[in-house]
Amino acid sequence: MIQERVESSSCDVDPKFLELAKSLGIKSPIICDIGSRDASEGIFLLGQLGGARLHVFEPNPASAARCRENLAPLQAEYGVDKIAFSQVAASDRNGSAAFYPVNLDRSENKDIGCSSLFRINPKYTKRRGHIAQEEIVVETITLDSYFTDRQPPDILWIDVEGAELKVLHGAASILKNVKLIHVEVSFRAMHVGKPLFWEVDSYLRQCAFRFVFLVETSPFRGFLYRHKLLPNLPWHVNAVYVQNR
Repeated sequence: MIQERVESSSCDVDPKFLELAKSLGIKSPIICDIGSRDASEGIFLLGQLGGARLHVFEPNPASAARCRENLAPLQAEYGVDKIAFSQVAASDRNGSAAFYPVNLDRSENKDIGCSSLFRINPKYTKRRGHIAQEEIVVETITLDSYFTDRQPPDILWIDVEGAELKVLHGAASILKNVKLIHVEVSFRAMHVGKPLFWEVDSYLRQCAFRFVFLVETSPFRGFLYRHKLLPNLPWHVNAVYVQNR
């Protein structure tokens, strides 16, 4: 079974999020892993939640190669219909866009996860080591267009380094079916021009989602973050939302 294959995999799925996902009672959920890097979270959730399908999106060529490698055994066993991979950037329009992957050879900070549709903020790397980004062109697609002839997803796992609103704006139709969202948000801009938590939060509330918690953050500290009551807010943290319909 898929669950048996991923129990020992390394990923960043918080136990509290997994518990919430199970409590919602979504039968055979369809899962999207967006900005995946290595597909590990999507694979883990598929197994733990008894998912019907997994759709993985990753535009960075280096990360896409890792996704393909990790997904290949599952695709061979379950088929590319159930385990789908697209080397594209989920965004607010179909077409192409500049993308800035981290150049590991030229970077002091070798966090490939900082690759983005946005350039890194020098203030973020000042104490974390220089990050050099290249510029390439990648294909972009909206989730609404991708799912035009597919069954819409139930769970979105979004880690797109600044493109959160682009992804959500391009998913206006399918959000009506989504029950649970895990999205990386920023309280300070890691990338130049990226939206901050409050913009993402406002849009999701407009789309009938309810904020639940910040991952690996106490409710009290999360309250302080959300209401700007601390002098040094975190650069990034993950936020969880459930459908409020």
